[in-house]
This record gives sequence, structure tokens and C-alpha cells, in this order.
Amino acid sequence: MKKYLSLLAMVAMVCLMFAACGSEDEDTNDDTDGDTEEEAAVDGDETGDEDGDLPVGDEDEVVDGDAELESETAPEEDIEEVATCKDFSGAYYLEGACDPAYLTFFNLACVRQNENCEMELYADTAAFEGTVSSSEFEISSIYAASPTTCTGSQESILDPVSIECDIPAYSITCTGEATPMPEIEDASTACCDIMTQDCPEGELCTFVTAGEGRPYISACLAVTGTKKEDETCTRYQTETAGVGRDDCEKGLTCTNYGQSEIDVRACQEFCAADTDCAEGKACCNGSSRVPRLGTCVQTCDQWGDGSECPVGGTCAMITSINRENDAYIAAPFCMPGGSVAPNGSCSYNNECTTGYICSSFSYTCKPLCDEEHPCANTEEECISAMGYSYTFCENM
Repeated sequence: MKKYLSLLAMVAMVCLMFAACGSEDEDTNDDTDGDTEEEAAVDGDETGDEDGDLPVGDEDEVVDGDAELESETAPEEDIEEVATCKDFSGAYYLEGACDPAYLTFFNLACVRQNENCEMELYADTAAFEGTVSSSEFEISSIYAASPTTCTGSQESILDPVSIECDIPAYSITCTGEATPMPEIEDASTACCDIMTQDCPEGELCTFVTAGEGRPYISACLAVTGTKKEDETCTRYQTETAGVGRDDCEKGLTCTNYGQSEIDVRACQEFCAADTDCAEGKACCNGSSRVPRLGTCVQTCDQWGDGSECPVGGTCAMITSINRENDAYIAAPFCMPGGSVAPNGSCSYNNECTTGYICSSFSYTCKPLCDEEHPCANTEEECISAMGYSYTFCENM
């Protein structure tokens, strides 16, 4: 039986509350290999088991005796009871609808499940945990923009997994169906653990594309590179197909984060926290990754001149892996870009020079501000926008 699961649901409105370091996208003039949910257009390195339920128990071997007699006389305490539940482990696509109708489900998730019927479900902006009973499951958010609970079930192996999720704080309900994600041609398995590198010998766990319009997913690929951290690297394929397929060694990703130009890349470590990174670096959030992980990137001073960053780059406010009040916190990271002058048109923060961000109101480069750094233009106010953890000057 194929291991089916149910993908969870979150909503686009919730996603807007998250800023992110970047999703893997094709290379374009303004796009440094991936949009960020909040502010950057940089690399996001990020954008099949055999079927069968858990065993109920092994048959005892019968030696020198009648099988029927042995069965009748075997003491009851020798029969070990094992929890029985459907194994939903795997990667899933999700299609569904929400009420209100303008909100949408996540469209990709990884599910991990152990022999005790405990389930973990990961999407790009949220994670859930819970339990499976028979062919049904109930999970609650570990982190999300707002507490969420989901239930799901599968009537038969020929059916998709039905799922329903509720976000009480916003009176949102989403319903949909999850189906197994198609196999990735050059990957042995999906939903591996990047931080522990749990793939078979000779393989590495990295992020690869999961299909057009979907986040990047962790998968096991053959080890093909030997490049070390901070060494210049090359992707073997172009656009999104190149994500994860590079000449970096295991545990590293080939990204333009921290570089001076969009088409220049170096090997950087994956991270789940700032402490996973070397001195001078912090964990920059990868928005379109399942499970959600970051990349170690050089930090900088947003109030300075950007001299910590490579010449030609900029010190940009990009979402870090850190969270506060269920929202990700932006931090200053070195990024390629910085060519747009103050008040010039922009789409992403890294397009602006150091000390400026791309305003979500005017889509122009506006200066950062706080109590110690007031707006120089008296016609502008120091404001904040929903989902942003910093303030900037804008003419309101």
C-alpha cells in the first residue's frame, strides 16, 4: 500500500505575516534567484516507500512441535501488542479551498511518522504535530502565524487524504485533499532531514524543486561536490532545476546570499538557528522551503555604510529564522543588489542601498528609521507595516 498522508493547511493571509529570506527562483535581472516573502529577490536554496500499515506482530517460529499445539499453549504475555495505525509518511500535494474564499491552502507538505503513531507535518511557513489513530489523524501547530488545528483521514488506499483545518482566531476553515507528490527523478527519497543528513551513504539531503508554483522540498541526491563553505560554487542546471544540484559538499547549499552580484554564488551552511552559523553570520530564513530552514549569511549594520559586505552588494533587511510573537524577525544581511537610489522604484529590499528598504506602500526605496534615527524628511513619518519587524520613513 502506498503511504499516503495529509497535507496541512495554512492560509495566504497567514503567509503574509511572514517575511522571508528567499525562495528559489529562476535567474532574472532583478531576481537574485528567488523572491522573498517580505523583501528580497535572492537565492532561496532553498522555492515511495513500500506500502503497508505498521505490523501487528511477528509470528513465532515453531520448532520440534505441532504448530497448533504451540499456539494453544503459548502464554498470553508472550504476545507483544503493537500500536496499529496507517503510516502517512511522505511528501504531498494539497488542493483545497478556504472560507473566506480568497484564502488558500499550503500546496506542499512533508509528513514524518514514527512507530508510536506520532506524526509531524511540515509546510513552508508552519509545522504541526499530533497523533494517528487507525486511518485518521489530528494535529496542532507547533508554529504558525496563528494557532491552527487539522484533522484528516483516508477511507481506502485508492482515495486521497481528506483534510480540514481551523484557525479559530480568524474564524477560518479550510478543506481539501492531499495526494502523494510525484517522485523526483534523481532523488532516492523526499522529506529527509537536512540538519542530521539522514540519507543513505553516498547521498546528501538538500532542497530541490517540488514542481512549478510549489515550495522547495528536502530530498536525497547523490553527493557530487567537494566545495567547502565560502568557496565559489556552480549549479549544474539553470533556473529552479539547479537548486540543490551543485558542487558543494554535504550540508552546504550553493547560493548568492552574501555575495556582491546576483550571478555569483558560494557554498553556505544550512541552519535552524543562529548558533548553527560561524562567527559573523546568522541564520537567514528560507521562505519557500519544506521543512522550513535557513541559510547562514554574513550579517551587517543597517545603520552603517555596508562595508561589512562585498563591494557591489548591500546590507538589506531580510527575514531571519528567529521568531517573536509567532512572526519572523527581519535582520540585516549582506545581499547582492543595492543599485536602486533613494526614492527609486523597487520590488525587493535588496534592490535598495544600505539603510533603505522597499516600502510596501509606495514601492520605492525609503530610509529605515527608529527613535535614534528619525526621518530626515520632515514630510515623512516613521511607520511600520503589518508583517514587518522594522520601521521606515514614508509620506502618509
